[in-house]
Amino acid sequence: MTDTVVKWITNSGKSTGAELSVFYDVFNAPSSADQLENSPLAVALTQSDEPGDAIRRRLLEGWQHVIGQSEDIFHTQQVLLSWRRAAENGLLPQNPVVGIIIALGRTTGIVNPPNQRRR
Repeated sequence: MTDTVVKWITNSGKSTGAELSVFYDVFNAPSSADQLENSPLAVALTQSDEPGDAIRRRLLEGWQHVIGQSEDIFHTQQVLLSWRRAAENGLLPQNPVVGIIIALGRTTGIVNPPNQRRR
C-alpha cells in the first residue's frame, strides 16, 4: 500500500494539493494503542528486514515529495511532530521514525521545527 500511495502522489504531475492530504491521512500517526492494528503507518514502520527498509525508503520519498509540493509547511511539520510524539509514547517504533525525520532534515532543511520539543 505504501508503494501505491507514494507512486500516486509522485506521478500525478503538477500538485493540486488533494494528493497531499491523502498522504497525510493514510500515514497519520495513531493516537492510541487501539488504533495500532488499523494504522497503515504503524504496520509499515514495524516491518523488518528488507521489506521494512523498502517501505521506509518509499515513505521518505513520499515525504520529500510532499514537502517539495506543500504550500503549508507548518501542517507538514505538525504531522511529523505527531509521528515523533507517537514514537515517544510507544505507538510507533522510534528508530524508523527518527531515521525518517533525520533524513528529511538532511534533504529538506526542516529538521529543527518538527523535532523541537514543546516547552
